[in-house]
Amino acid sequence: MLWWIAGFGTLLVLLCIYGVNSIISLEVRADASLSDVDTALKKRHDLLPNLLEIAKGYMQHEKNTFTEVARLRAEASRASSPLEADQTEHNLSSSLNTFFILVEQYPELKAVEQFRSLQSALSQVEDNINRSRRYYNAVVRDYNTLIHSFPVFILALLMRKKPKHFFQIDASDRSNPSLS
Repeated sequence: MLWWIAGFGTLLVLLCIYGVNSIISLEVRADASLSDVDTALKKRHDLLPNLLEIAKGYMQHEKNTFTEVARLRAEASRASSPLEADQTEHNLSSSLNTFFILVEQYPELKAVEQFRSLQSALSQVEDNINRSRRYYNAVVRDYNTLIHSFPVFILALLMRKKPKHFFQIDASDRSNPSLS
C-alpha cells in the first residue's frame, strides 16, 4: 500500500514539473517571437527615413503624407505594450499604403534605382513582419491552450499566468476591397 502512495505522489510531482516546464517553455517562446516581431518592426522603422527622404525630392505636393508617416513612425517607436504597438503599427501600415499609392503617380520616382532598392527591402521586411506575427500567434495559441487545459490550468492559476494577446488585423482589413 505504501508503494502505491509513493508511486502516486511521484507521478503527481512529475506531472507538476512537466506542467510548469511546459508553461515556462511556451512563455519564453512567446517572448522570443515577440522580440522577433520587434526586430522586424525596427528594421522597417530604420528604412522609412531613407525612403521618405528620396521621395521628398519628387513629391513636393505630398507634404501631409510625409508628416503623417513620420508622426506614426515616431508614435510606433514609443509604444509601451504589444497591444499599443500593434495598433500604431497598423496605423503606420495604412499610412504607408497611402504613400505607395501616391508613388504610383510619380513614374520618375519609381525609376530611381535607390528608391526601388529601398522599396524592395521594405517589402521583404513587411513579409518578415507578417511571418514573425504568424509564428507569435501560433505560439500564443499553444500557450493559451496549455494554460486552459486540465490539469495544467491549476498550475497556471497558482503561477498567476494570464492568457497572452494575439496580433490581430483591423476589421477594415478583413473585408474584400471594393473594385468600384
